[in-house]
Amino acid sequence: MAEPPRLVITPDGPYAVTSADMVTVLFARSRSDYSTGRLTPGAPADAVLLCRCGRSGSLPNCDETCERSGFQADPAGRGPDTSREAGVQPRLAFVENGPIMVAGMDVVHEDGSVTSLTDHEAPLCRCGASNDKPWCDFSHRVVRYCSQKR
Repeated sequence: MAEPPRLVITPDGPYAVTSADMVTVLFARSRSDYSTGRLTPGAPADAVLLCRCGRSGSLPNCDETCERSGFQADPAGRGPDTSREAGVQPRLAFVENGPIMVAGMDVVHEDGSVTSLTDHEAPLCRCGASNDKPWCDFSHRVVRYCSQKR
């Protein structure tokens, strides 16, 4: 039986999504305007690497710009504001010019601690500017983050 999907936060690097083929992916302009898609696998082969510094040239995927730019993650933030949903299926929703909404999986932090989102949804920063990394604090609005491929 396959391992359930997890989102692993790598030290000063990308988000790594394991068992990504089991995750529903949405690209959202709003809650009612979205399309579905697939994630492009990276290395390691069993994970998909997603940008969290906001500078990748292949968004939403990581192209290792974080290493070249000296991206540094802050210590784990205070935690997400979550809303309960029953029986949430694993999903990632990429909000246009905003966060990644994560639901239905565990988030493994750099220190090994785990935030369970198996029945929650929470926003993860992908602009790199949040003061509450890895969680979104809506700094993308201040820095005018653009989620389109460059």
